[in-house]
Amino acid sequence: MPVYAYKGLNAKGKATSGVIDTESPRTLQNDLRNRQIFLTEYSEQTAQGKAAAVVATGQKQQGSRDINFGFMNNIPLTTVSEMT
Repeated sequence: MPVYAYKGLNAKGKATSGVIDTESPRTLQNDLRNRQIFLTEYSEQTAQGKAAAVVATGQKQQGSRDINFGFMNNIPLTTVSEMT
């Protein structure tokens, strides 16, 4: 299993960091959520112990899905609300 270094915030808003051996970035986030830690960034550790790449949670991650509303993509939200 890959090893991930992470940084996050605990329930009191205090910065925390650590290393977890888990299956994927998704399970990393779930494991931290169960520990009441909000994940802010993580990196997969290589065999030499150096981080492969740091990914901020606001960026598109592996397994993320884009929602496509088709014809409504170019309509301003105010126009949509007036339609209802």
